[in-house]
Amino acid sequence: MSRRKRSILIGVAVVALVALGVIYLPARTWLDQQRETAADQARLKRLNEVNDELAKKIDRLSDSSSIEQQAREQFGFRMPGEESYTVPPPKGTVVNLPPVWPFDLLQEPVARAAARQS
Repeated sequence: MSRRKRSILIGVAVVALVALGVIYLPARTWLDQQRETAADQARLKRLNEVNDELAKKIDRLSDSSSIEQQAREQFGFRMPGEESYTVPPPKGTVVNLPPVWPFDLLQEPVARAAARQS
């Protein structure tokens, strides 16, 4: 290969590498940044929605009637002069069958049926 062809080939290779460095790599980086920006904007939109929901919840829970309701339901607080009564749940129906065949097979179904009738 002649010296001139070699220098032209080297020149073309250098131009190709420069073009690669000037065009391709920045374009790829730009496209990656665009994808990241779109993903970040979607994440930001969701976070803003969550923040709006939480702000509404704060407003709703900051109301004095809401505070009173929470104190009554969650902590059992009462206003002065009010009486509080607690009604215990009914006792479950106990069915005691002998632990022998065929009664051992009937224990659970009979207990469920008795609980439904209570």
